[in-house]
Amino acid sequence: FKFNRKDVLKNINIEILKGDKIAIVGESGSGKTTLMNIILGLYKPYKGRILLNGSNLNSICQNYWNLISYVPQEAFLINESLIQNVKLGLEIDKQKENDIKNILRIFKFPNKLIEENLKIGENGTKLSGGQKQRLSIARALYRNPEILFLDESTSAMDISTEADIMELIFERMKNKTIIMITHRNETLRYFEKTISISNGRVLK
Repeated sequence: FKFNRKDVLKNINIEILKGDKIAIVGESGSGKTTLMNIILGLYKPYKGRILLNGSNLNSICQNYWNLISYVPQEAFLINESLIQNVKLGLEIDKQKENDIKNILRIFKFPNKLIEENLKIGENGTKLSGGQKQRLSIARALYRNPEILFLDESTSAMDISTEADIMELIFERMKNKTIIMITHRNETLRYFEKTISISNGRVLK
């Protein structure tokens, strides 16, 4: 993959299997987020192919995106309630609304904030950095994806809170695929596989 005519990723050859739990690690600027964006189908490589079950990802992107949830470093939040931010346009009945409330309680949001439908401010200005990340993860998990992408999505949480959230993520994604970019050594213990990137190459 090139950016401004400069190679950002070179000679990448990896295989991800259903149910894999993979951490992507490397120094800043090494190409971690670019690699994730390519796996997501957001970027197209100038050379090589991204295959999903043998089919070129470019030709089945819409079906693929229906299977995934993605939590970027800075998630988009609207000045509405927590519930509105989780459902984000989905039509839900009372049962599904209660499901969202249960997820928000599990994610340690105050009951008042959940039940009184208080607005959280433009892009979540009334929430802490950790709360914004927890809300973004709750939204992603509520969609029950087959593949969950996390890009430094717990970086604003303290170690203890992150540990609780990671346990919840892995419990809900037990037989599904998780791909996460992280800088924290503490986070790596949850993952079975690690992709280490340096200067745009995967280290063996």
